[in-house]
Formats: sequence, structure tokens, C-alpha cells
Amino acid sequence: MKFMIKTIVAASLMAAGVSSFAAGSVAGAIGAGDVLFSDDSAERFIDMNGNGKLDLGDKLRGIFSIGNTAPPNVPLGAGTGYNELTGIFQTVVTGKVFVGVVSGIARYDYTFAADAAFAAEFGQAAGTVGMFFEDSAQNFARQACGGANDFAACEATATGGNLWASFGIAGGLWKAASAAETPGVGALLPLTTPLGTFGVGLDFITNNTGYQWNKVDCADPTDLFAPTVKVDFCGQGGILASGRLRAGQLTPTPYDVFDNLDFSANRVPEPSSVALVGLALLGLGAASRRKLSK
Repeated sequence: MKFMIKTIVAASLMAAGVSSFAAGSVAGAIGAGDVLFSDDSAERFIDMNGNGKLDLGDKLRGIFSIGNTAPPNVPLGAGTGYNELTGIFQTVVTGKVFVGVVSGIARYDYTFAADAAFAAEFGQAAGTVGMFFEDSAQNFARQACGGANDFAACEATATGGNLWASFGIAGGLWKAASAAETPGVGALLPLTTPLGTFGVGLDFITNNTGYQWNKVDCADPTDLFAPTVKVDFCGQGGILASGRLRAGQLTPTPYDVFDNLDFSANRVPEPSSVALVGLALLGLGAASRRKLSK
């Protein structure tokens, strides 16, 4: 009986956890239920009117890497047994509201939308704002990835491998709260100086993850009293200075701004996983009753 129970439990864990996929697959690092994806990212300001301020029609473009998933806490990418999960995004400013001045820097709430030029550049469906890639190369870099202005070299480390997912925001959101109007100050300020917060509510356009996902609640960072929206992935994080031009620091990156973002999601368990877990629980219950009867 003990051997049978162990076998059932092991089978259920394999179906529900990391062992059901080939070694190295990102899918194998994602547990069922609530999942947190923690990233490191960098973004650049594309100044369409050349005034140094983030205005309507200007764009943000950035790269990111998911460093780990939890629970369980599983590191991804460089130095781990799993492929890296990286990506690229681009949005355009569609809303700007002044909220105040912090340390001499004007702060605004911003609203962003999908940029048609980005979807066309990568041959993606209209409305695409971001793409995730699974790559065995484990070469992502937002620092020391090229010259002082070599964004292309950094982006190449984030867009290798196979498309894992693409996302849009038609039913979600992409907003920044109390964000610096002049993103370029991030190059001069000490590393990790706060420059605002942001939130993104994303829905799948392409889902190559190997899983289905439940909707999760996502809050608007510019209005904490607004109703949450239901999305596939919800990201909340902070905008931080990179200090790339700061005397005595000189972070080796072309990016003025780094981000610290966590995505929350909820993975639907496979039917086979649920069934095997049920069998395991039934087996444990039967063993307990047998023991009590003796």
C-alpha cells in the first residue's frame, strides 16, 4: 500500500509540476494556480518631437527578462537549468495629466496604447504591445550589451529563441503614475532612484506557453479607486534611474531607465493533473482508514 500511495503521489506531482516537460523548458518551471513572474527590464524614450519631454505621441520601447517564477521559487535563464524568458515591448503615449513636482522634476500620470509600427516591425497582429521569447542561449543583457547607444545589441539578447507569447491591451491597461516627464534624468541620477510607478494589464494575442490561464484582477496605478480589470497577465512595478552618465557610477547601459516589475497570473491545471491529485488524496484517505481500523 505504501508503495502504491507513493507511486500515485509521484505521478500526480509530475503531472501538476515541473517534471511533466522536458528539462530546460520554461513551462516546466511554472506551477499550477497563482504564479508570479519577476523581471528586470530597461526602457528607452523615443522623443518624436525632440523636446526632451515625454509627450503625447512619444513612445517607450524596452526589453525585459523574467528572472524567476514563484511558487515554487524557480530561477530562469543564465546560470540555471532552464531556458531564459525574455521580451520586448513598445507603446505610444495617448494621455498625460500633471500631478506635481518631486525634487524639481515634473511628474505626470500617463496612459499608453499599442503602437501599430511595433506590430508591423515584428510581423505581429494589430494591437500587439509586447512579446515573450523562450531562448536556450541564456544571453539576456541590459548592461554591457553594446556601445553607449547600441540599443539593437541589447534587443538582440531579448528577442532570440521562439515566440512564447504575444500580448495586447485592448481589454486591459498600460499606465504610469507620477512618472518623470523627462526620462533622460534617469541617466544622471543615482542607480535605482524612483521615477514613478506603472501598471500593465495584458491579454494574450498568441499563447504558445503550453498552458491555459485564468483571468486575474489588475489595478489602475493612476486611480486606486477605479474598478480593477480582468486580464491574463497583470504587471505592477517601479520606474528607476539607471545612472548611466552619473559621475563615479557610469552604469554600462544605453538605457536611461530601468524597471522592476512583477507579473501575476493564474495557470489552469491540466485535467490529468487534477485527476491524479484526486487519486493521491483518495489513496491517502484509504490508507488512513485502514490504519485506524487495525
